[in-house]
Amino acid sequence: MPSLHLFSSPGKDDIRYIIEASRSYLKDKPDATVAYLPLASLYAERWQEQTEESFRGLAQLETVNAETMPLPQMEDIVRCAAMVYISGGNTFLLNHRLHVSRLMIC
Repeated sequence: MPSLHLFSSPGKDDIRYIIEASRSYLKDKPDATVAYLPLASLYAERWQEQTEESFRGLAQLETVNAETMPLPQMEDIVRCAAMVYISGGNTFLLNHRLHVSRLMIC
């Protein structure tokens, strides 16, 4: 049965708590992939390098870009991931992008 782990970081510039909380879950998974959804930020590219560096040695990062990727590609990344990481930002923007891209429908 799959597990769902939800984390919240104490600050926008520091994801070390997310990394540490994820370590026990990801360390025993060979070729673990983290689906990174920076969809709540208008400036996601600013955090890309830091996020990649933070997960280095623990898991490969696959970034989901709802504005440029087709739905099947996004779905494939999320389905194959050991973990989904959604960084902080504007939750209304996140909701909008998830619905417009059809990655999330209600």
